[in-house]
Amino acid sequence: DVSLIMTGLTPSNEECYSTVVINSLMNMLNDPSLGQYHSSVIDTINIFKTLGLKCVPFLERIIPDFIVVTRACPTSKLDPYFNQLSILVYCQTAYRKNLFP
Repeated sequence: DVSLIMTGLTPSNEECYSTVVINSLMNMLNDPSLGQYHSSVIDTINIFKTLGLKCVPFLERIIPDFIVVTRACPTSKLDPYFNQLSILVYCQTAYRKNLFP
């Protein structure tokens, strides 16, 4: 992605591929015409389990979009959304524990 390279994020940077994936997923969440895929995008939050604390810089980009899509979701389908939200909360909590021993 040229815009990432212009900000100094090159393929040799450790965060480059994660950034590309997160940006693509958030673009999908922001596109109402891709609504049928929103639950699949939310399911990919599992990648944060593998990123661990490296996901923290992405949370400010993810949480607002996640909440917007969750609000639009039918009540009967909210369980997976809350499960994925718990993963995001866990990542943030783990990060804070490292800041305040």
